[in-house]
Amino acid sequence: MRMLLRVICALGLVGCQTSSEPSVTPASQQPLVAPTHEEAAPEERAYFGPTQADEPPRMHEQDNRDVIEFSPSDLSTAAEGTFPTVIVPFRGLNEEEAARLATQFELVTWPEREVVATVAHYLDDAMEGGPTHARVVLEPRESLTDRWYALRARLDRDSGQARLRTRERQDAYMITDTHAYARFRVGSQPIVQRIDIASAADGEARVIVGFSERMRVDGDRLPAEVAVEGRALDCRLLNPDEARDESGSIELGLACSGARPGARVTVHFSGSPLVSVRTVMENDRLQHSRGPALVGAGGSDGTRDVFELDLPTIPEARLVSPSASDEERQARWFTATARSSFGFDPRELARSAE
Repeated sequence: MRMLLRVICALGLVGCQTSSEPSVTPASQQPLVAPTHEEAAPEERAYFGPTQADEPPRMHEQDNRDVIEFSPSDLSTAAEGTFPTVIVPFRGLNEEEAARLATQFELVTWPEREVVATVAHYLDDAMEGGPTHARVVLEPRESLTDRWYALRARLDRDSGQARLRTRERQDAYMITDTHAYARFRVGSQPIVQRIDIASAADGEARVIVGFSERMRVDGDRLPAEVAVEGRALDCRLLNPDEARDESGSIELGLACSGARPGARVTVHFSGSPLVSVRTVMENDRLQHSRGPALVGAGGSDGTRDVFELDLPTIPEARLVSPSASDEERQARWFTATARSSFGFDPRELARSAE
């Protein structure tokens, strides 16, 4: 009987199907069964160490891959022994391209702005997967003397090329409509290089004072007064042991209350117990001695300098590691930077800020 059915099926006389063949139901007759979806597993972030997201930023943070930088940095002192250098985001330039780029950079005396003769060297020795920048080193034709100089970069470029990109605000160097400057001194002059404030919405703020040379607090009084609209804030030293250590520190930290977003904050060092530290090697041991007191960038008494900072009303986020959570990436810090405008006409900087 089974053999007869096979013969009939082979002749196509009737529709036949063996038990080993899959059953196919027309689409219109298929049962409507909702497919089941497994819940997607939560995204796993690779751990790259502490994110420091709960710490306020120490300065304005941004992606600097496409901007120029300077060495020595702005308002550095005791900078002898280092060739002035502009760090540029242009790799693999040929000789002609490098020479054309180098014409945009000059070494000048400060504040006179007289050009100092140099020889430019384009160096692209960054390794693959390493730094994204090359360097233009300006080698002075004669030794630099103990005085102020500045690296100057012309921002406009020839042949219709896009302007050189700079940092978003003047927290690493000074920017005018046409140029960027990094001022530095060959020789010692302990000054306040910059002041950074990072505040939270409740007004709890961290004030970081950066010095051009190592300084220490000589005494029990606070070395700076931080005020909002003339009212002194309640502040304390963040690192009292380090601040008073005989070896000094390149920066000083204060924790203050009452610096809310939108406030104008002033910082000054009137009667400040800050002194610089001189360090020499004697008999294979470091010896620290007291140096001169704080000086202003223009040579005045440094305790007379007043730094003004306007805290923004729009927060910014910290740059944190890829392992940080979305919450840790939220913008929540209100940051501002101040530095001396020594050698600038205020109108130059006002136009660039518009």
